[in-house]
Amino acid sequence: MKKYVSGKIDGLTEDEYIEAFRRGCALVVTIGDEAVNPLEVNACITEDCNGELKDATYLADGRYHHRWSCYLRYDIIELLKCDVIVMLPNWPTSRGATFERHIAEQCDMPVEYISHDYKEIRSYA
Repeated sequence: MKKYVSGKIDGLTEDEYIEAFRRGCALVVTIGDEAVNPLEVNACITEDCNGELKDATYLADGRYHHRWSCYLRYDIIELLKCDVIVMLPNWPTSRGATFERHIAEQCDMPVEYISHDYKEIRSYA
């Protein structure tokens, strides 16, 4: 099964959100499913979506930092190609993850939740 991993990015350090998604995706793969990591989804191909903020919007690894709406648009495209959405433990405090979960629910996509210790994935009816 192809599972989209969703969780908080905004408000965390780059190291924190990279580690959270790494752990979540590793758990999905451990149970035999394919994990889609939104951190690996390409946003638009131009670097002008941030307009005048462009000069100050590069990540530590040199990748361009697009607008939130740009990332969300391309993440939703990938979400809709998946069978299930899997929520990281920090999802309730993320407007993007909350929105992705809402879209999945409206599309009758199963929603699963990773435990706070990243040791199991649960489904709730």
